[in-house]
Amino acid sequence: MIQPTKTKSLAGAATGGAAGTLICAILASAAWAAGNESFATGIVFGGALGIAGTLALFLRSRKSGASAEARLVGGTADERERRVAMRAGAFAAVAMFAAAVVVAMVTAIWSLQAMASIAIIMYTGLFTATGTFAVLVRRN
Repeated sequence: MIQPTKTKSLAGAATGGAAGTLICAILASAAWAAGNESFATGIVFGGALGIAGTLALFLRSRKSGASAEARLVGGTADERERRVAMRAGAFAAVAMFAAAVVVAMVTAIWSLQAMASIAIIMYTGLFTATGTFAVLVRRN
């Protein structure tokens, strides 16, 4: 029988949220100091959406009938869901590597800005991981 993992505590979730907020603030400050105001604004909005989404999933994981995504964030996912999340992360890593190769070629040919290339690689990983997890968790 597949046993769920230990549920994460509210204090642990608050610590993770605070750490995420601090990292977003540091990255936004560095981007702002470098003169990239629009990138700093994007970091703040993206970080706020990410933290809010994670908090919503964490709170949803406490209720019965929670989705696999909410159980994974809340720490109550079973072995199969954790294995699917690991596979989704592996797919995302491969996709990010392929995106890095393509971005390197595009940068060499058309001189793409460094911030744009980093954003392309990060969003490739984000969309691949979430999409792959959503498909695999429902297939298996």
